[in-house]
Amino acid sequence: MARVTDAFNLRLEAAATPERVAAAAAFLSRVLQAAHPDLPDGSVTIVVTNFAMGTHVRPRTHEGLVATRRILDFLDNPSRTLDRDPKTRDIAVAFAHVDQTLQAATISRPRARKPVATLDDAFARRMGALASTARPESTVRGTTVVYSPVYRVGRWDEDAATKARIRVDGECHDIALAKDSNDTDFYNAAAHKRPFPIYLNAVWMRGGDGRLRYELKSTRVIRVDLSWTPLTGEEFVAAVNDSASLGYGDDDEFEERVALIRQRRV
Repeated sequence: MARVTDAFNLRLEAAATPERVAAAAAFLSRVLQAAHPDLPDGSVTIVVTNFAMGTHVRPRTHEGLVATRRILDFLDNPSRTLDRDPKTRDIAVAFAHVDQTLQAATISRPRARKPVATLDDAFARRMGALASTARPESTVRGTTVVYSPVYRVGRWDEDAATKARIRVDGECHDIALAKDSNDTDFYNAAAHKRPFPIYLNAVWMRGGDGRLRYELKSTRVIRVDLSWTPLTGEEFVAAVNDSASLGYGDDDEFEERVALIRQRRV
């Protein structure tokens, strides 16, 4: 279940007329799609209150949780987020075009006293400037391996791609399986509930800070190695001891090696 901090409120000091509610729904839809282009229908819900119009945005699924977190992370520090991940430019574009009906509306976390954003002209200009100065992305493609449990495998409907939920860079993501992958292996891995080596045809995007980050929409899961078993700590230490060098022949050889290191020769 999503935490309260993963939700947010869009509040306007005006009555919740049909026109304002429709404008809020359309605006939130654009922002959510910018944060998660593949957001499935029903991933996020809104609850509208009357008088001072409060639009409470709540994630219902993992994808909805990813979208709301991206929006809040972006609003906490737009410049830094955009510098780290140029794809968030789409969020800046969505915030740069706010319907006049929503002028002066605020976005805040539930129970927070201070809003994270006020949708006024100054905010829109800032978002427009950030969107226009976003640095270009560079793409790197290759094959890599991550070690993760397979938390679940499935698809939303018959026409959707089968996805495996795995941990990548410390977070769980649903990543599509390659067309020639063996789906049965992933179901078996999920039943074991332990880490396996999982091979990816990966795409990375280079952010403005120079760091590479997964572009998971284009990344595909190739296979999982079910034959791999992890070592216990005791087994790892024993393996290191068995393969370790016997050391230096005598003190003179040790001193000679130290001297070479100090001379930067080894």
